[in-house]
Amino acid sequence: MMVLLTAGLGQLLQGHLRQTGRTLAHRPFVTLTNLEDLIVFPDVTHEVLAVLEEVMRKSAFALKPMVPCWEAALVKFKSHRFADCAILLLTQLEAGLRKVFATVNACPSRLLTAESTALYTTFDEILAKHLNDGKINQLPLFLGEPAMEFLWDFLNHQEGPRVRDRLSHGEVSLPEFPREAANQLLAFSFVLLLRLTDEDLLPVFKEKAMVRSLMGLAEGYVARCHPASRLKKQVLSCEESLRAWPLLPLPKGAGGEAAQLESNSETNDCKSLITDIMAELCRHLPAKLCVPPDLDSPPGRWPQLLRELCGIPVPTLFCPRTVLEVLTVFRKIGACCCRVSGQVTASWERRHQQWVDRSLRSRQRRNYLRMASSVKVLSPVLYLILLLIALELVNIHTIGGKNTSEYQQYLRFLKSVLQYTENLAASTSQDQNKWDEAVSLTHAALLKMWTFSEKKQMLIHLAKKPTSKVIQRQHQRSDPRAGNLRLTFRPRRTVHLPGHSPSGSGLCPVSLCPRSLPPWSAPPWAPGLQVCSESSVDSRGAGLCWQVCPASPGAGNGGRKSCPCPAGTPSLGRPGCSWTGLPGRCPRLFPAPGFVPAAPSAPG
Repeated sequence: MMVLLTAGLGQLLQGHLRQTGRTLAHRPFVTLTNLEDLIVFPDVTHEVLAVLEEVMRKSAFALKPMVPCWEAALVKFKSHRFADCAILLLTQLEAGLRKVFATVNACPSRLLTAESTALYTTFDEILAKHLNDGKINQLPLFLGEPAMEFLWDFLNHQEGPRVRDRLSHGEVSLPEFPREAANQLLAFSFVLLLRLTDEDLLPVFKEKAMVRSLMGLAEGYVARCHPASRLKKQVLSCEESLRAWPLLPLPKGAGGEAAQLESNSETNDCKSLITDIMAELCRHLPAKLCVPPDLDSPPGRWPQLLRELCGIPVPTLFCPRTVLEVLTVFRKIGACCCRVSGQVTASWERRHQQWVDRSLRSRQRRNYLRMASSVKVLSPVLYLILLLIALELVNIHTIGGKNTSEYQQYLRFLKSVLQYTENLAASTSQDQNKWDEAVSLTHAALLKMWTFSEKKQMLIHLAKKPTSKVIQRQHQRSDPRAGNLRLTFRPRRTVHLPGHSPSGSGLCPVSLCPRSLPPWSAPPWAPGLQVCSESSVDSRGAGLCWQVCPASPGAGNGGRKSCPCPAGTPSLGRPGCSWTGLPGRCPRLFPAPGFVPAAPSAPG
């Protein structure tokens, strides 16, 4: 009935067009997107087709009445009618998966065609996480994640080719349908047919090397069109663009003028913040990954580090809404970073050529020098953002551990980073060229990033809790040599030192400056503050292990004396600090906020 109705509508439309003299233009055909990323199987050869013809007659995946359709699909492939082949394969894949779906979920009634009271079971329900009654769909467990990812990439993901939708809606030109798409569908169908072949026959087919190769490729498939996968590709593409920045030439005679512009306080603050934030992020790198040896010069080994981070598998099947929402923001940030990188490269090349041709006016010359100074800040900042994205992506599924309030705070932080990258893209465009403003925006954004990282609310902090709380439990101990001395390590690097409390409680909180902990000599009132690897860490990753020298009866300053640190032991303070008690304040140590004395904890 529907076929007759459609044909009748076509005749009526043709008659109307003849009467009115109008023409009806077909909407433009679309091209299957990201198809090049989905090519994982080699070309189907005549040898594979010969084995496939034998397998489809013996596999339980192919319904017996539908074997002629499988044979017709092979004929269409051999005759290079790839759209017809894909249409036949999709219908048979759906029929075979419907049979498996009904079997593993114990719902044989779903094998029936559409009835007046029941909808037809299509790919949408077959590939879903839950059944209509809310139960878990058992098909993904049966097929495995690689097979499900392949089907989602080809059929469902918005950035994938969506072959079923494109063909059924007439959005692609059938004569120009790509061979690669039909080839991948045919190879994947071959693997499914093999999986449901009798166990006695399967070893016979596996004797062929090309069969083992196809099955191995199918088992190792990972998502290509999921937002997380697209984000990884975006990060690597942006990193590749940034890698060319150090190669940008500086005109002769411009080095001295550019160096003068680099020596301003805002630029120095940006570099210091970048070092501190990178140090914090590097603390949460997986142990097996390389750590850049010099945080002040990130371009050295950052390409390798980012590639290794993007190579870590991230589960992508059935991601919750919160994960997809965060991935969307990450991708917008990455897109802005790519845009900034491209704009800087284009502006630099254009201005450099104008400098060589001596066609720059004095104002344009100064602007070019400001750009040369700003690039040395923008490059590590963009590397920093890429590292943040890659690390958070590895831990993306820990976002389920956040409550609603924490999730909203985290989302606001990401949107503030997005706003910065958008403003940076506007400032670095060829129409604007506001390089001083770009540095100011960068400084403000880095302060926000440092503040948020101090709150320990990133996903890397959820995946691996800070060690300071563990250290606090491990190092609350008594030292009989120091008169029952108790050292308490706090999460915000606050320690309680004995005998310094104005209220007489015996304990006084002292916070360490989080950005100034160099390995210099110890303060005179606590000369044994030593560095070790298993205790706490400073902003540059060095361990802090505090040990106070025992009191000396009769000595000044409340019975405390100065004793030298062991040779080669890094500790805190500045050379030449002459004070011997708390009233003499070291410029590297600061009282905790409020300076509220803490009562000593109970014994044990």
